[in-house]
Amino acid sequence: FAKAESLDMGKVLASSAGDDLKRQVRNLRFHAAEAVADRPPSSVVETDATFEQRPGDDVAQRFFLNYVTRYPIGVVGIIAHWSRPLHQTVWRLAPALACGNAVIVKAPQDTPLSTYALAQEIHALVQAGDLPAGVVSFVFGSGDVVGQALASHR
Repeated sequence: FAKAESLDMGKVLASSAGDDLKRQVRNLRFHAAEAVADRPPSSVVETDATFEQRPGDDVAQRFFLNYVTRYPIGVVGIIAHWSRPLHQTVWRLAPALACGNAVIVKAPQDTPLSTYALAQEIHALVQAGDLPAGVVSFVFGSGDVVGQALASHR
């Protein structure tokens, strides 16, 4: 993932492999825990500062309140932004799946590499039987055509 994100964004590999990926893992773990949490579908969840901590932040003693509403709505369309595409995708994919939705991810046309790497990992989960086929789908193409079709579908 780090190499793909660095190639996509022209970002230093150490940065992509370090804090960026750690943040995505924290995000996935948070939403995975919420998916199986024994609490009402709408609740307030306190998380410590490490969930959103970035290099240089002085947040060691802060806590955050997350307002969580877990209701499936069906199929969620995600159109990833060209800037930090892995972050943009995971940030939307994790909660959508945690709430029981199917997801269609549209990769950014100018920076598709990390989204493609994520698609390969999702495919591996499907092949291993850890995720049902069709729950997550990826589409690639121009925003004018593919993005517009996804955004305008009802």
